[in-house]
Amino acid sequence: MKLAVYGRNFPKKFNGVAIQFFELLRTAGIQIYINEKFHDFISVNLAYKLPVEGVYQQHLAADINFDMLISIGGDGTFLEAVTLIYNRDIPVLGINTGKLGFLATVSHDQVIGAVNQIVEKKYSLSKRWLLGMETGCEILSPYSFALNEFTIQKLHMLNMIKIKVFCNDEFVNTYWADGIIIATPTGSTAYSLSCNGPILSPESDCFLITPIATHNLSVRPLVIPANATIRLQADGPVKELLATLDYRSQAVKSNTEFTIKKSEFHINVVNLSQNYYFSTLREKLMWGVDVRN
Repeated sequence: MKLAVYGRNFPKKFNGVAIQFFELLRTAGIQIYINEKFHDFISVNLAYKLPVEGVYQQHLAADINFDMLISIGGDGTFLEAVTLIYNRDIPVLGINTGKLGFLATVSHDQVIGAVNQIVEKKYSLSKRWLLGMETGCEILSPYSFALNEFTIQKLHMLNMIKIKVFCNDEFVNTYWADGIIIATPTGSTAYSLSCNGPILSPESDCFLITPIATHNLSVRPLVIPANATIRLQADGPVKELLATLDYRSQAVKSNTEFTIKKSEFHINVVNLSQNYYFSTLREKLMWGVDVRN
């Protein structure tokens, strides 16, 4: 079995768990490949010699058939890891060393059990589709896709921007706002949720259009079919705006037109027995918790 591991760093409280994690994989005879930055962090901060087969830099080796990619960090690290797999159909599992973690769902006290389930292949896969972005200029390349969301928003603090949105060439609305979010069902628990967007289950086949701090309070988030083509153009009193795909961002000229479609590929997220979607929602959002106690 060949596993790729991706990470940046983690807090000191995770040191012991990290060593246990790699030792369990070594004992199980699993070949480990790790990104260089994470390898250097562990080697220096833990003074631990990693039992790895190889170290990669920017990309996973194309000639190695990886059985799984494991992200160690928060949701931001998970999103970075997704760019490594692209359309290679490698399942990805997130171990959470951060705070909330809707994508990186395995907590530090579940790591040992997670390794056992990986070795015994006692897990399921959740198919997550991504959105693809097209525009007339070369921006946010080479990865013009997002697992969570695409946004266009103001680059500076002052002034709102005007965003025209079309769905299958039918005019939807002109949004006066700080920006707009086009989210996938996976991304419904990310930036969109903080802007009062609804939560969509990962299997939902739809886009979510959520304005950011809209001027008109009657304008609400909108759910549309995933087979739709969304076209939008933002304008403002400044020359540049900010476009983002997940954690990646770039300044663009005002009046740049963007087309958003469902991507032609998907990723498989690994679900362990205790980390299914709705249990994650209950835990992270504290549903059913009696705050009086």
